[in-house]
Amino acid sequence: MKKLITICALILITALCSFTTHFFSWASLASNQHISLNNLKDAVDNGVFNLKNAIPAGTKLITKNDAVYYVYLNESYSPYAGKASNQHVTKSDLQANTTYTLHVYGVPGVGCQDAVLWLVANTTVPCDASLQFDWCADNGSTGTHTLTIPSGQTSVSLNVNTGDYGGTGCVGTDVRIKPNSLSFSNTCSPDPHTWRVTSDTWDNGCNYSLPASTQVICVKGCPI
Repeated sequence: MKKLITICALILITALCSFTTHFFSWASLASNQHISLNNLKDAVDNGVFNLKNAIPAGTKLITKNDAVYYVYLNESYSPYAGKASNQHVTKSDLQANTTYTLHVYGVPGVGCQDAVLWLVANTTVPCDASLQFDWCADNGSTGTHTLTIPSGQTSVSLNVNTGDYGGTGCVGTDVRIKPNSLSFSNTCSPDPHTWRVTSDTWDNGCNYSLPASTQVICVKGCPI
């Protein structure tokens, strides 16, 4: 009898653990199953989605409106787009937003030729993506420019005669970007994406006695 009770207890514990995992875990959901608040929170905790607003704990099933309120989604994804705002969504209805990374930098001119400013995306952009920024060069020149990568493209460049921007002589080996000056915009509508900007030459003070810094700056659709 004791052995039977022990076996039954183990079966019950296993079933309960499985149920609990399923009840909270995003990974355990089948593609056609509805999503609870706990499921969505677990998905965020495990990097499936980027958080937009804090998700309360609970077993309540979420609607289309709930989902886009709590996390960043690809709102043009057809299974999601086809749902009514008050309909419950399943796991297969949701697709995470795409992260686009724009790399901005300047290439100094050789032999007193123009410097070249570049904005390069990690993949083709889904709409026109514009970045305004201040730059400086080690001949004392400074300027402000806006570069726009056209929809479906990956890069754009602009030749700049640094002598036209207060510099003395030819630009040397250092063109730097001021991270505090960034202003980003795009023509995506809706825009469920995350947009980040990187550079190997960040320097707000244009202090050429020190190395430039490298960092990733999120400019739109940023995770909380």
